[in-house]
Amino acid sequence: LTWSDVIPRGADGEHILLSEMSETNVHSLTLRLYSKKGSKHTCTRTLKRQSGMDTCPTKRFIALYKAYVAHFKAPPPLHQSPFIMQDGKLFDRSRLAKILQAAATVCGIPASKVNTHSLRRGGCSAYASAGVSKVDLMQFGRWSSDAYLFYVTAHKDMFDKALLDACTMVPVFDMN
Repeated sequence: LTWSDVIPRGADGEHILLSEMSETNVHSLTLRLYSKKGSKHTCTRTLKRQSGMDTCPTKRFIALYKAYVAHFKAPPPLHQSPFIMQDGKLFDRSRLAKILQAAATVCGIPASKVNTHSLRRGGCSAYASAGVSKVDLMQFGRWSSDAYLFYVTAHKDMFDKALLDACTMVPVFDMN
């Protein structure tokens, strides 16, 4: 991902220049992502601004851009990744894996059970628990088959709701 792969958009979906971004005029970010998964080498994802959420990716991206400009006194090169660490190296999958494994260890989960692919599984499971349709799950995860089902882990809330529905349902009997 480079700075040029991030497209800030206003309320009407119009493109906003990086240099003109603010928390008030950017309503979403469209990310152009590159992958070699299957036959779909490029995909886009749009992240909408979440009001009242400190961890909103849109707000954090704007803050990252502003911090870069403040530090270097110039806008970043468009071909450069926004995720360059202080040591000059790219924030990559292996660094993310180490952070996830450290967090898992703190939570009492063996580090060997967690990796960056855990985010794919967790995301798919969260969306399935929220009731996202099969078609949307497959499209979002770039699956062309039912392989996504191997990623879905049912959430406890799904079972609680199903049990409640089963306990309160009035059966209907039809005449044969």
